[in-house]
Amino acid sequence: MKWIIVFTIFAFFGSQCFGEVLNIPDDFETIQDGINAAEDGDTVLVAPGEYIENIDYLSKSITVASHFLTTGNEEFIEQTIIDGDQETCVVLVECEIDREIEPVITGFTIRNGRGGIGAKERNEGDINILISQNIIEHNLSMNMAPRGSGSAIAVIGCSASIRNNVIRFNEAEGHGAGIYVFSSEECVIEGNEINDNNALGRGGGIHIRECENDFISMNIIYSNTGSRGGGISIFESYPLIANNTICFNSTNHEWENEAGGGIYSDNENPLPILNSIIFGNQSARGAQVFTPNAELIARFCDIQEDIEGDGNLNVDPMFVDSENGDFNLSGDSPCIDAGTAFFVYEEDTLIDISEENYIGNAPDMGALEFDPAEVMYNEGNIPSLFALNSCHPNPFNSSTKISYILPTISPVSLSVFDVKGRLVETIFDGNSHAGMNSTIWNAEGFPPGLYFVRLSDGVNTESCKVVLVK
Repeated sequence: MKWIIVFTIFAFFGSQCFGEVLNIPDDFETIQDGINAAEDGDTVLVAPGEYIENIDYLSKSITVASHFLTTGNEEFIEQTIIDGDQETCVVLVECEIDREIEPVITGFTIRNGRGGIGAKERNEGDINILISQNIIEHNLSMNMAPRGSGSAIAVIGCSASIRNNVIRFNEAEGHGAGIYVFSSEECVIEGNEINDNNALGRGGGIHIRECENDFISMNIIYSNTGSRGGGISIFESYPLIANNTICFNSTNHEWENEAGGGIYSDNENPLPILNSIIFGNQSARGAQVFTPNAELIARFCDIQEDIEGDGNLNVDPMFVDSENGDFNLSGDSPCIDAGTAFFVYEEDTLIDISEENYIGNAPDMGALEFDPAEVMYNEGNIPSLFALNSCHPNPFNSSTKISYILPTISPVSLSVFDVKGRLVETIFDGNSHAGMNSTIWNAEGFPPGLYFVRLSDGVNTESCKVVLVK
């Protein structure tokens, strides 16, 4: 049995360099024209607009991105749309020749296709794909996946990193309306919001089949439906599930065997679930988690049924406003500081979370860490301090969120320095409002290592360390 053993592993493939930048529509009229002209290592950079296309990476190791990549401005994600016009898969990545490719797709709204993003290895090809910071919505079953499965994302026979996407309103005739993973050597599904997807088969949110080494962490998975496992369905696979919020999912039939409103697994090997909230899910058998053939290793979880195990709870997690999709923990939630930073099972270290990656005495249960400073700002209580908060995630692979607090509207400079004290990038230079502020540092193209983030308003200065890993 193979486990992912370190919580802070962020990627498993090499760095993407910009190479030549091909601008759409300035240099080429369509995204596909840019891909046709691109070579390995190039970036196809797409300006805001709606593009009615079904694009094919043509077995190239390239980055296709909106201006989110170069600015960190999340508004570009909604403004840059690839619409598949219900023809076929909106974004297709296949490798049919004997070579390794590392494609990246980031910063788009991807919609209205017979599949949103499909990645599939053929013959001797080898794919390690990064899918990050996209909205993937209103897609139907994918033609390339078996039995009408995988509407938003399908990963077949290749490795993938699926991070920080919004995956919603997708419909599958088969399994995995949100994410479908089949025969993957390694797949990381992290930091995504997966909601309101409907699969007639298993796994409305996520379906994993015949995979050896999957890591599902820090996702918010809610209001999805599937025949078994409304949130997550697992078939002959061995994932580690840690720090997820899995709520209000359901099975979509009244059949007696429809089970596991939150998670269904028919593996024979143990299923580890750590630091997670599994609450309000519905199924014909009533189980939040159903594992008919294997031991459930649930530890430090809030599950709405009595499950034995260290640190487990069966209580209302007290979300801020789950009816409107806000799954942050309220200040008096019993899930705050109730997780564990370190857990070993049968001599395998399943999680090892550094102190920089949580706030308080221990990690919280669920996908979202409670931050008292941010709550104070949201409630209108402007703090009287100048402070640079910790960056999350840290260590990080390609981007990290940097938060800081100001007592008044102030001109500030937010910069990054290397270990030799050399300025490598000024992330922000201008006026920021009083209270909580945040920005994204996108470190694509920078070498891995230790960096220092410095916040200054001309009088006060705060610094913190961040680690970029590849």
